[in-house]
Amino acid sequence: MLIRERFTVGYRERTMSTGGMAPKESWKPAVDLEVFGWGPPAPDDVVRAEQTGTKHELDVYCRSSPTKHRDKLVVNGVEWFVQGEPDDYRFGPFGFDAGVRVRLSRVEG
Repeated sequence: MLIRERFTVGYRERTMSTGGMAPKESWKPAVDLEVFGWGPPAPDDVVRAEQTGTKHELDVYCRSSPTKHRDKLVVNGVEWFVQGEPDDYRFGPFGFDAGVRVRLSRVEG
């Protein structure tokens, strides 16, 4: 059984340039990335209080993901930073490909 990826988010790949003393971070324009959906973090995630501002977290689920740490995903018009590498559940023992989980976060304030 193949589950359809019904939603689309924007994927912005991070690039680094060295136009001076320190590397400069920038992001490519968004391209479409099909996903199964998104929701609040899984219960196994540790949520820490921020010193200033409010930290928001979101998990995105898809068949596979080109994302890397500090890339951005645009979900419902809001930009989120990718945290770490995707969690890969494609090689489980139960005979189906469950896809990957991409962890996102953003801070307001």
